[in-house]
Amino acid sequence: MVLNRKQVEKTKKINGKKQRKQSKITDPQIQASPYDGFIKDAELDNQQTQDVSSKDKPVPVPPNQESVSMESMVALTSQRLHNQFLTAINLLKCEKYKEAVEGLKVILASVQEQPGYGQYAISGRTRNKRTTLSALNMFTALGYEGMANPKKAIEFCNNAINEDPGWPIPFAKRSEYFACLEQFFLETNGAGKEEILRSKITADIIVDQKYMKEDEQEKGNVFIDLQEALNAASEGDTIFLEEGTYYREEGFNIHCRCQILGASTKGCVLLSKGSPTMQIFGGKGRGRGDILLQRLQFQNDYKKEEPEESKVESMTSNAAHMYIISPERVTVRDCLFIGGEEKTGGILIAEEAFYQSLLDLEFENPELLCGSSDISEKVLQLVVEYCIFSDCEANCSVFSNNQAVIVISNSWVYNCGQTGIRADEGSTLNIINSQIDHCGSNCVSSDNVSSVNICGCLITDSAVNAKKGHKNYAGLVLAGNSKGNVSKSLLKNHLSAVSVDDSDLVFEENCVVDISDEGDSEAFTEQGLQLEHSAIFIRRNGNVAIQRNNFHNCNLVWLVQHGASPRIAENNVETCLIGFICGARAMPRIECNTFHCILMSIGMFIEDSMGWISGNMFHYVANGLDVYRGSAPLIARNTYTTLAVPGLQDSLAFDIVKVNSGKAEDMEGSDIITLNANVEEKGAAAAILRRRATAEKLRKCSNCAKKKSCVFTCDKCDQISYCSEECRGHDRMRHRAFCSLTLKDMF
Repeated sequence: MVLNRKQVEKTKKINGKKQRKQSKITDPQIQASPYDGFIKDAELDNQQTQDVSSKDKPVPVPPNQESVSMESMVALTSQRLHNQFLTAINLLKCEKYKEAVEGLKVILASVQEQPGYGQYAISGRTRNKRTTLSALNMFTALGYEGMANPKKAIEFCNNAINEDPGWPIPFAKRSEYFACLEQFFLETNGAGKEEILRSKITADIIVDQKYMKEDEQEKGNVFIDLQEALNAASEGDTIFLEEGTYYREEGFNIHCRCQILGASTKGCVLLSKGSPTMQIFGGKGRGRGDILLQRLQFQNDYKKEEPEESKVESMTSNAAHMYIISPERVTVRDCLFIGGEEKTGGILIAEEAFYQSLLDLEFENPELLCGSSDISEKVLQLVVEYCIFSDCEANCSVFSNNQAVIVISNSWVYNCGQTGIRADEGSTLNIINSQIDHCGSNCVSSDNVSSVNICGCLITDSAVNAKKGHKNYAGLVLAGNSKGNVSKSLLKNHLSAVSVDDSDLVFEENCVVDISDEGDSEAFTEQGLQLEHSAIFIRRNGNVAIQRNNFHNCNLVWLVQHGASPRIAENNVETCLIGFICGARAMPRIECNTFHCILMSIGMFIEDSMGWISGNMFHYVANGLDVYRGSAPLIARNTYTTLAVPGLQDSLAFDIVKVNSGKAEDMEGSDIITLNANVEEKGAAAAILRRRATAEKLRKCSNCAKKKSCVFTCDKCDQISYCSEECRGHDRMRHRAFCSLTLKDMF
């Protein structure tokens, strides 16, 4: 959407001096349009209906157009709400943002109370309740943008995504608002003056580097050094930090459940050198409240010892911003985790083996620690809200190795040198309404019986540091009996969007865009097209369901291998090279999907793969569905349509030697059976099953020793096979000698 001139200037004020390159996400069905044309058309409609009562009168729906503006996405069921909406648009244009937001909230509440209307589809913007709510939330976000409130703008972008995850504009605008939020933290206090003053008045301990010792009255609760204040804190105390850079080479330690509130995010900097900036150890669960860190900026001046080229993905606690050791609950809010020139940082959660080493250390040196009772027996709960992780290349931005429960919401992770967020050893990771982009390997990873739940997130640009020959990275990786649930998210610009290996996955109402190898020139070689990745790669065991998603511009959409049996249903696939490849005894269930434009091939069944293909609509250019010898999927009720593109079919044809003549009765002996618009599906499907049944009978004849279809067996023992009745008769005398022998007789 294009803002008018004044709104653009206001946006620049929010962004500040630092400008970032934003991802270009566009929707071909939505064109940016100014408010003026829409308002003039609406005023003309109002003049025609002046004599009619405006209460609850249905608004006529205009005919569908090829391009849909953001304003026309709002389909209101009454003239009263329509007039209120026009008023709110005028207020936005006049820069009366507060009044416009109040009016839009009233409309939102009214629409939410109404029953559902219209039919929603993730692949297109139609006039229905969900799309209407999404557009109204986006207008409200624009109002908060004008009011320079990035947090509220992000909140209403989240609401828009929740209503219509197939619309990419809210993801793009939220990316801008995350950049605004980072500048808001770097250039302002990060909160209102009243909130900061209230935090200071109610604090139990104040840390001020400018504190003068002559003030004897405040000597009891005012400290110059942060670590001294932490040592003096008791369970449930609140520590308020005045602005300043707090440096401690070995980092700061929290041993009780307390709260640390900064006076400003830009001014309260915690800095260490070669040790975790903040180490959290303890949490008995007996005090008041939880451990809370708010409005702080973390930095670690850690110097790398090994060269970057020889480094493998591993966690370094000395380079971490925060090291957590089993407290009961930790909340981190409105904080910046900056890697800086050293590219350090991240939040690490220690593993159980480390706890044991601490207990051993205490047993040998009891004076070092406060007692093993400080380690909570409960599972760690970490909540991260409105935080920015930038340039954390030495570690993952968030890494859990201790069965912890982590909730990351409204946060931004970018330029991570390794995996952006990683769960291991039974951890549970919940990522809500966040953005993860430009990671060195995977964006999100789960292994060793861990769980990942992702909702309303933008996950883009993984494997930015991947070298040629080592590209097995993806936006989301599930392995080691992990469980994943991904919904209402956008995955963009990956080698593979999702990789599932021996794990469970529910992938529903998502958009997957621009999935291809790095550069088309690497995929096309002299030997032909080399596809190493797919939008979703599934292998081995696990319950996988992929349903009601939208895939656009993917080289290969689904790659199913090694006995995997996913259910793939009701998805919309737009432009792709190849729809799917099933191999290595895979058994997918592909039902009721719509393929709008398949350039090279609908799909392939190879390597004894089976499965069920039914109720799909295939619109293809070059080649149909290929079933290789040994594979035998059940195929029924599919629709095949050839897209006539002059000159394109020949250029997309790939070299596969075919033996079939196109007739169903001649297919059984061929290596490949192709189903397309020129072949009767029922006959071809029957030929595939007969070919499979014949192949199962191929074995050496007991008489002539030739490998043939041996359908004749011994009438008595039924253990010896023959290719013909003649061979069975010729071998009867030889076979009679041991036909009735059992294993007991032989040994």
